[in-house]
Amino acid sequence: MKLFQCWSAALSLIVICLMPSRAQAQNQVVVDWQAQKLVSFPQIVSQRMASTIVVQNVNDLLYQYKIDLTPTPRAIDDASSLLAIAAGASGANQGVGLVPDSCTTNVAALNNKVAQVGQAVAEVLDPNRKDTNGKYRTLQQVITEWNTRVKTNMTTINGDATVAGSIESVSATCTGDELTNMGRPAVARAQVVQTDVATKQRKVDGQHQIEQAVSLDPETDYQITVTEQVSNGLATGASFSAKFSPSSHLLTLSLGTLLTSIQQRSYSTMKDPSNTAQNLLSVSGTGKFSPLGVALLNYECPKFSNETIGATISSGLVLRFGSSTVSASSFGWFGGGGIHIYHRLFVAAGIHVGEFSDFPIGLGRGSVVPANYGNASGVNRSTTRFAFTITYQTKKFSSGSTAAKTTSTAPAAQ
Repeated sequence: MKLFQCWSAALSLIVICLMPSRAQAQNQVVVDWQAQKLVSFPQIVSQRMASTIVVQNVNDLLYQYKIDLTPTPRAIDDASSLLAIAAGASGANQGVGLVPDSCTTNVAALNNKVAQVGQAVAEVLDPNRKDTNGKYRTLQQVITEWNTRVKTNMTTINGDATVAGSIESVSATCTGDELTNMGRPAVARAQVVQTDVATKQRKVDGQHQIEQAVSLDPETDYQITVTEQVSNGLATGASFSAKFSPSSHLLTLSLGTLLTSIQQRSYSTMKDPSNTAQNLLSVSGTGKFSPLGVALLNYECPKFSNETIGATISSGLVLRFGSSTVSASSFGWFGGGGIHIYHRLFVAAGIHVGEFSDFPIGLGRGSVVPANYGNASGVNRSTTRFAFTITYQTKKFSSGSTAAKTTSTAPAAQ
């Protein structure tokens, strides 16, 4: 009993020392839309886990993307409001009838730039607009056009007072009635566009990826299908599909040593040193623990396990190493619970059901063997005793394919 208590305490200490913190790395399924490639996915799924499907390098400036697990349409920016701003700027009071001066010149330039930016934003972010080849535009095409038509003009609008047609130049050159009638309205329209473009610029400079939370189960094959759509639900013709099969640690075969408290006794006769005319019974294999070979099937307890350490339920066959003079059968069974370390080393404690060779009938340790007794063979009996095992992984069952199989339709613009 004391030995079992020590063994239990040792197991507890190992668990405490090796158990990692609760924080775990994210288990993501990552798709590169531009490369049409499944970049990564959880290689091991031994229990239901919260996961995230991440589709990178998508053209979320124009399009929506549907993931087949749970379609999640992504709202695109509605640039229609900028058309009204652009129209208002283009028809604004340009100082008609007034003598041209630095104020009217800067107001006219500012209004013209605001109109250009508003029109450019509306056109660049129009999901239904195609390129010169009649194909849906890629993310890189949209970013390039944005930088050329929008970002460049916004640089001059946001310039200092020395830049003609900037907000600062209008504020610096307009005074009195000109400031009230022309300057301030022009600046107000420019500031609306300035705020809206800044918001969209953050999206242009963003990661351009979509995410969707999912749950992954062990022993399951998965297929991801991502479809690109215009805001009206029309498909652009670009899609991506991939299959993957995570493996699991639910069942593992391991081989190693069982240390059992079932004695592996063998008997022989030897001369009595004090009286050579008689024989005494000699007993071997009476140690407290004897080593035997064991092959175990280890079932992982998912709720109490992670990739570093975890709980297992183990059972398997017991056999003896090599040849032996023990007459009892070496075949036996072991069952118990234990832990795994990195799914490679398995340590378990439990019961060993097997045979042992009991004393020959009528004899005991050191008994005088009568001359006509015959062969001093033990009597084989079955028993159940405490044992513990140390085994090493040889095969992981329930192994899925970790190589992704993909099929894709490249975006039309590519």
